[in-house]
Amino acid sequence: MFEEALRALRRAVWSEGREGRAWVAGKEPDGQLLVQIELNGSNWSMRVPDMRILEGLIGPALQPGRDEVAVPYAPRTLPALPVQEHGGESVSVVAAGESAQARPGIDRAASGSLSVAGYTCRGPTRALQGIEYKAFNEDAMMFRTGKLADGSPVIGLGAFDQAGGEGRIEERPGAASEAAARAVDAAMTRIFAGEDPAEVLAEAAAAADDAVRALGVGAVCTFAVAVVISGPTSTRAWTAIVGDSRILRVGRGGELLAATELHNLGAQVAAGLAPGVHPAMAIQFASGLSRGLGGDDAIPDLGEWELAPGNRLVAATDGLGDAREGEEMPTGTWHADRCADHVARILGGSSDVVDSVSSLVGYTLDQTAEGYGKPDNIAVVVLSVG
Repeated sequence: MFEEALRALRRAVWSEGREGRAWVAGKEPDGQLLVQIELNGSNWSMRVPDMRILEGLIGPALQPGRDEVAVPYAPRTLPALPVQEHGGESVSVVAAGESAQARPGIDRAASGSLSVAGYTCRGPTRALQGIEYKAFNEDAMMFRTGKLADGSPVIGLGAFDQAGGEGRIEERPGAASEAAARAVDAAMTRIFAGEDPAEVLAEAAAAADDAVRALGVGAVCTFAVAVVISGPTSTRAWTAIVGDSRILRVGRGGELLAATELHNLGAQVAAGLAPGVHPAMAIQFASGLSRGLGGDDAIPDLGEWELAPGNRLVAATDGLGDAREGEEMPTGTWHADRCADHVARILGGSSDVVDSVSSLVGYTLDQTAEGYGKPDNIAVVVLSVG
């Protein structure tokens, strides 16, 4: 009954009275506000502690949910991006800080049976999507290719997001995400030398945390990194996550096989993990991190997956994950998890890693242009197992 009343309340308020009406009818003896709602001939009553809670329950106006996505995906608001091919056995690409401000196109490289591509941009623009978000990019992406001594191909990849408003250096946009990306790029040489990937990733996260703190401005940054090694008998991925950038594992046919946990306060509220806060208020906490480099808790979640031929990994910031934040979702459901389903389906219809990156970035910008996604910087890296 509460969820039904909440949906009616939101619809009445969001429609500005066109579909119904809601008003505070008085105060109960215990001090709670009595809210009356009328919508489509039905009536509800709701009791809330105060106006702050009521405003939080209503939240921002959202679009009706839509679970369908066109596959193969053809971006509508993103022009075709040129591709920068990086040949050679050892390739390092770090698009961060200054080099992330006007990335000319998608970077691509390969190592043996593994291929990788990445792109980052400042997000929607008035010229292309009708929305101007920021004049600068605080996201970063990186990948590095190489081989072990036995010839096994290795690729490391990562996406990083400097939290908006948290210790920005005016003349160095994305300084924190750049510091994190370069810490991971430097650590990759240890993996090529044969060190344990999980240990190296844990230490790389600590080094990235130190580098962000060393900026001395109170910056906070996310960290989503994976290392993939295609050995003689199997291909494995090791992951390390801090914050709400994440790694997704997708099957050949577009099945979402695995996803790393989001260190996001809104996601925790939606899951019922925040005592005293109703899951219906989750969207109000969407911008809060429960972990982040430079923050109070920078300990990474470490994971390990076995990959099959045709599997793809996506490392992305919440610029992609929030492409459905503007949609109504059932209470207890987090939009980034539903967005991951779209991401997987889009990958299932893409031809290669370049097409995957282009489709995902285009999808994100299209969603924003149509009011279904949150405007943000974007960083996406896709790896494919041949």
